[in-house]
Amino acid sequence: MNTFLISFETYPPSLALQEGIIINQIKSLGDWAHPTSSIWLIKTFFPREYIMNTIKSVSGPNDRILVMRVNNDWISSNLPNDVINWMKIGL
Repeated sequence: MNTFLISFETYPPSLALQEGIIINQIKSLGDWAHPTSSIWLIKTFFPREYIMNTIKSVSGPNDRILVMRVNNDWISSNLPNDVINWMKIGL
């Protein structure tokens, strides 16, 4: 299982409905955490290409999307304890 960081921005800035659809797609990919307003972390067996294509299937043509595999080499400041605990398990 891998952990991926996902960040997205909708262009032009869209209605909350479109962002909600993208967020639901992200959540459907595996166990997830949401450490900041623009970052999602997921633990999944899916490859990064599948993750990207899944998100792109519900995003606009100009939306910006980043999918990046992460590892156990991290440091944070002022993140919620539940997110830190999530990150400590299985990254």
